[in-house]
Formats: sequence, structure tokens, C-alpha cells
Amino acid sequence: QDPNIEFYGEKIYLRKLRDSDCTNRYLSWLNDSTVNKYSSRYQKKFTMNDLTSYVNQMNSNNSNHILVGIFDSTNRKKHIGNTLLGPIDYNNYRSEISNLIGEKKYWGKGVALESCMILIHYAFSKLELHKITIGNISKNRGATFLTKQLGFELEGKLIEEMNLGNNYFDVLRFGLFKNEFYKKFPNLINADYSKPPNN
Repeated sequence: QDPNIEFYGEKIYLRKLRDSDCTNRYLSWLNDSTVNKYSSRYQKKFTMNDLTSYVNQMNSNNSNHILVGIFDSTNRKKHIGNTLLGPIDYNNYRSEISNLIGEKKYWGKGVALESCMILIHYAFSKLELHKITIGNISKNRGATFLTKQLGFELEGKLIEEMNLGNNYFDVLRFGLFKNEFYKKFPNLINADYSKPPNN
């Protein structure tokens, strides 16, 4: 685990989460039924201890996950969500990606798209992964739209895979290969997000 991972995007700033990021505001996202409507967190209750334990687990030396906080590029202290890459399978050069945008006023602003794009670029260019996968509940049209924007292709449907609020939902499984990602976004091949845009 590299504790110094940080990326500078146009709309967002990404960095590894710290203990100091485990705030009541962050905790409120996890317990918000609207934020988690299509998440395995739906209708579950989380404590501050749950939150800090999770962040510490993701940051541990033996973790095969990379958890970054999404911050507003104009105010790098304003935490608005997270993107998670993991678990990372270094034997098969693949990983899963997911995101959480907790601050609702940032919904539909393109921050999830930019965050995923940057972390996928890091996974392909620095970690040398071959494939990234993602799973969306079929009713979550916004997530599926985002997934397709990133170049993912539908690989299959898992019937009634998730039970949320005593209702069963199908899960759509998507995959993205390195060559297809850079074919769709050739401008990212040599992109460097490790420095602020004005450097």
C-alpha cells in the first residue's frame, strides 16, 4: 500500500483516506437510505467504530484494496465521496471498482465519472492490470449509464442476486479491458494526474 497515492483531476482531488476523514458527515452517508438505495449498505446501521475499522482495514499493509476519498478540487478539504479499487487479483491482473457519492449536491456533476476514470487509468497504467469489473443493480439506471460511459461492456446478468429491503434484484456484471479503455480514451494513455493541473 502506498499511503501517498493522490490524484488531481479537473473537478476533483483524490487521496487515500485517513483517520481524520472518519467524520460524522461521512458516517451519515452510510446511514442514508437514499444514498444507499441500490447498495448492500441499504437499511443497515453503521457506527463510528465500523467506519474507522473499515478505513483502517482498507489501508492496512496486507490489504488488496485501494480506497481513495473524492474531494472538491476547489476545496481539497471537502470530502464528497469515495472510489474503491479492489479486491485486486494480482495473479489474474484484474480488479473490481465501485464508488459512493455521499454529498447529494454533487450527484450528476460528473465527479463519479472522473474519479473512476482516474483510478482505472492508474490500475491499467501503474498496476498493469488487464481487466476491471463492476456490478450494478439492474434498476440503478444511473450507475449503468456511468458504467457504459467508462467503456464497460455487459458480460452477464445474475438473477435476483441482491436482497435489499426484502426485495430481490438482478445484478448486471460489466467488464472493461485495458486495450478497450484506451481505445475509447486515447488522450489518457500518457495522462499524469499525480500533479496539480497548473504544475
